[in-house]
Amino acid sequence: MSKTLPSFLALLVIFGWFTLNLHAKDPISNQLSMAIEKSETKGSYRWVSESELEGQSGFRPGAMRGTTVADDMIALSMSFGSRDLQIFIDGEKAAVTDRDGRWETIAMKAQGYSSGKFSASIARNVETPVEELKKLVPLLTSLRTEDDWIVGDLPANAAEDHLEIRRGGETVRRPTGIVRFRINHGSLIKYVVRAEAELVNEDRTNKVSRTKTIQLRDVGTAKWDVPDGASEALQRPIKKSEPRLSEAAEASLLKARGKRDIGVHDPSSIVKCDGEYWFFSTGTGIYSWHSQDLQTWKRGPRVFSGTATWVTEMIPSQRGHYWAPDIIELGDRYLLYYSVSSFGKNTSAIALASTTTLNPNDPAFGWTDEGIVIQSTRDDDFNAIDPALIQTQSGELWMSFGSFWSGLKLIRLDPQTGKRDAAVGKLHSIANYRQIEAPHIYQHDGWFYLFVNWGKCCSGVDSTYNIRVGRSREITGPYLDQDGVDLANGGGTLLLESEGPFIGPGHANVLHEDDHFWLSCHYYDGTERGRSHFSIQEMTWSKKGWPEVATLSASDLAPVHDDLKREPDR
Repeated sequence: MSKTLPSFLALLVIFGWFTLNLHAKDPISNQLSMAIEKSETKGSYRWVSESELEGQSGFRPGAMRGTTVADDMIALSMSFGSRDLQIFIDGEKAAVTDRDGRWETIAMKAQGYSSGKFSASIARNVETPVEELKKLVPLLTSLRTEDDWIVGDLPANAAEDHLEIRRGGETVRRPTGIVRFRINHGSLIKYVVRAEAELVNEDRTNKVSRTKTIQLRDVGTAKWDVPDGASEALQRPIKKSEPRLSEAAEASLLKARGKRDIGVHDPSSIVKCDGEYWFFSTGTGIYSWHSQDLQTWKRGPRVFSGTATWVTEMIPSQRGHYWAPDIIELGDRYLLYYSVSSFGKNTSAIALASTTTLNPNDPAFGWTDEGIVIQSTRDDDFNAIDPALIQTQSGELWMSFGSFWSGLKLIRLDPQTGKRDAAVGKLHSIANYRQIEAPHIYQHDGWFYLFVNWGKCCSGVDSTYNIRVGRSREITGPYLDQDGVDLANGGGTLLLESEGPFIGPGHANVLHEDDHFWLSCHYYDGTERGRSHFSIQEMTWSKKGWPEVATLSASDLAPVHDDLKREPDR
C-alpha cells in the first residue's frame, strides 16, 4: 500500500508555487512557505482538527484525528454525537464504517448524483492540512509576526466560506478572518483559522464565528495501521453506479419536473390572496413566498419575528426554527399550522397562527399566535409534526399529521376556532411504514386521496424521499393503494421518486386551477450539490381515477435527445 513520494522536480514546482504566491523575498513569508514545504516533502504526519462555533446551530462534529503517509493515503477518525466514524483512503478507494461499525467500500470519485451515504460524503470532502493550506495561504494578506505567531488576514469571501453558514434567507455582512501559524524548528506545528461575520435577517442581527485549530505532529515519522476489516474492504471491487446525464439533459429534465429557482424545504399548500398565490415553508420564523403566475416566486415577510415563551418552555433548545407549515383559507381568515420540535424526537407540537389577509401592504395584515393544537411527548407513540389541512365538501375541517413512530394520524378540528374538536376529537391512524411522514389529503370525484412520503429526507443528494398515494371513500380511511393494500399496513402506490438530478421529492400538495391540477413539492437538486428547490408540475387522473405525473423518456427531453447519451464519470 505504499506510494512513491513526489519527485524532486515536483517538489521544486511546489516550492516555486508557494514562494511565488507568498513573495518569498519577505523573510516572514519565506519562513512560512519553507515550513509548509517541509510537511509536504516529509510525506507523512498526524494531525488533530477541532472547531468551535458561536452563534450557529445545527451540525457540530467532534474532533477529527488524521494520519497521512503519502499524497493519497489517509486515515481519519471522528465523532458525530454518539456515532464514531473511521475512514481509510487509499487513492481512488476508501473503507468507511457504517452506523453499525461495519466496513464498507466506496469510490472516492462520485459516479452519479448520490454521494453514496453519509460516510462517503465525508470521505470525499476530506482535505489534509497541506491540501487546505495550498488553497488558503495564497489568499492571505498583510503577513506579519505577532509574538510567536505568523499571522495573515483572510479576504471577505474566504472568511465567509470558512464559516460554512447554511443560510435560509439571511444576509452575511462584514465577514472577516485571520489565520495564525506556529512554527517550531522550521516545522509547522499548529495553525488556527478564525472567521466571524454578522448574519442579518430583516430586523435581526446575529454574530457568528468559527474557529478551527489544527495541530500537526510526527512529521516524517507517522505510520498508519489499517484494521483487518478496513484492509479487506479496500480489496473489494467498487460497485459502479449510474453516471450522470449531460448538463443539457439535466436542465431539460428539471424543467420538465417543474423546477422553480427558489430554495425551499417542506412547502405548504398554495392559497390565493388579492390575486396572488402564496405558500409557506420551513425556516426561522416560517418563510413565506408569493407569485402572480406560479412561475416566478418572491420572498414575503416572515410569520414570526421572535419565539413565543411557550415554545422555549416546551423545547428549551428551540430558537424559532419552525418546520413544515400548512395553510388553509377558512371563511374570512387564513389559518397557518406549523411544527415545533427537535430533530429525531417526538417531544413536539403543532400550533396555529391566523390572519385576515396575507397581503403585507393591507392595514389589516398581521399574524396572531393561537397556541398549541396538538402535542406529543416521549410517552406517546406518535409525533405531532407535519400538519396538513383539508376542509371537506361537507364543511368539516380535518388535520392529518405525523412522522415515523406509529405512523400518520388524523384528527377533526373545529372550523370556528381551528383547534381540536373536543366532541369528536378521536385520533385516527391512517398510514404506517418504516419511514413515513408528510401527509396531504385531497378530495376529488368522490374519493379522498392520501399522499405520503416514504424514505429519508434532509440528506441532500442522499435523500431517499418518494411520494406514495392511496384513497378512501371516507376521510378516516381505510386508504388503499392500487393493489388494495391498506396504507396503515405498509401500502402505498408510487407517484413520484428520484430521477437523475431530481432527487427525493417530498411534501406533496395539490392545487386545482381552472381545468388543471398541479402537484407541488420540494426536491433536492443534484446539479446544485443537493440544495432543496421548489417544484410545480402538472398532475392528471387516470381512467381508473388515480393521480399521475408524466413519465419522462428521452423524447420528452427534446431537443436534447442526443445529450441523453451517458457521459463519462465526472
